[in-house]
Formats: sequence, C-alpha cells, structure tokens
Amino acid sequence: MEKSRDGILLLDERGAVRYATPATKLVLGFDPDALVGLDVYSFVHPDDLSLARRRLGASFARPGEDVPVTLRMTAADGRPRLVELTAVNRLDDPSVRAVVVNYRDVTERDATARELHRQHALLE
Repeated sequence: MEKSRDGILLLDERGAVRYATPATKLVLGFDPDALVGLDVYSFVHPDDLSLARRRLGASFARPGEDVPVTLRMTAADGRPRLVELTAVNRLDDPSVRAVVVNYRDVTERDATARELHRQHALLE
C-alpha cells in the first residue's frame, strides 16, 4: 500500500481523511499528512461535489460493496485532475474501521481518448 502509485484514502464515518498514502503527493500534489482531518469534499472540484456526495453516500449505505465514480479533484497546484475512485465501506470491519478509497489520476488518458475521438471524427 505504501509503494503503490495509486492513492488510497481511509475515511471516517463523517468523510474526514484518517490516512492518505504517500501516492497522494504523486497523484494530487498534496502532502499526505496535510490531508488528515480534512473533509474529503474539500478537494473535490466544486462542479462535482453533488456527484461525490451521492457516490460516497452510496458507499455508506452499502457496506462491503465497491462504489466507483470518476470525477474531478482539485490538485495542490489548483488545477483540476480527472480521477477514478472506488470507495468501499469497511467501517464495520474491526481490522479497518474506515471507508477505503482507491484512486488514480486519469487526466492524460482522458485527454488522449478525446483527441483520438476528435481525429477519428475528422477522418470520417
């Protein structure tokens, strides 16, 4: 977990960050320790807040089930990053007691796919 290039957040029952892996620095530019105690929504892009709230709410409502979502998060430098996340509510698991959020930056992948789609449309 500590060496993964994908980020992992552990959230408490209110959605506050309890732990962030070192990959947080690579993915979003934040020092992992600086996120501890913050509301996870504080770094979700404002236009995606309602989506984030619905999906995290779905995770709270369905313990043990993967709840995926793709949304924008605001990186430490202020730029929006497109991020794929999967949240799993493990609050009832005594060895975890957190909502586990795995995430990765897919901004460049999305930009490449859009450009390929644009070029394909031009060729047609």
